Amino acid sequence: MSSENTRVFECFKVGDHINMAGQTMTWTGHDLEAVCMNYQRRADRAPLVIGHPASNGPAFGEVGELFSRRGRLYAVSEVGQQLINFVREGRFKHVSASFERIAGWPGWCLRHIGFLGAMPPAVKGLAPLAFAEMSQPPNTVCFSESTGQGIAPPPLLSIPAGWNVTQEGWALYLKARDVQAACPDMSFAEAASLAERYTFVSP
Repeated sequence: MSSENTRVFECFKVGDHINMAGQTMTWTGHDLEAVCMNYQRRADRAPLVIGHPASNGPAFGEVGELFSRRGRLYAVSEVGQQLINFVREGRFKHVSASFERIAGWPGWCLRHIGFLGAMPPAVKGLAPLAFAEMSQPPNTVCFSESTGQGIAPPPLLSIPAGWNVTQEGWALYLKARDVQAACPDMSFAEAASLAERYTFVSP
């Protein structure tokens, strides 16, 4: 996964959520951990899509990694430039996680993450997620949540006089700030480690 278009964003959280079929499902921290473990073991990557297409495409990027912190699920994704442009233009303001069952596997697996436009979450902010009003394929569940636009990054660090900072080191620091702004429950050391893994990759 290259660093240029790598983004980290919240895509789901624990709580009681109502799916498109009108069923209430309770999601716990254990459920999120199972989603993360299942994602590590599967060979194919979940795509980033527009809405919740039954065909799971076309893809505008893919999720490279999932992790959870304090009841929130985060996706480390390689986002296509077209989708980045769409988000910057304000065409898509919310993300929606879709899950599926795989025979013989415990818990749910991430199927895709959909980007939503005009349809906002039914509950704002950090309240329980709402499902997008779109088609839900059999044996899947789809949840929507805000992308968290407008979260301010940590204050910029000033370099003390007499200290030398390499261009690579400064770039890593700035990337770590972005990661921590997207995932406030992550320590700066964890954010820096994640940023380093996706910023400095071998050709």
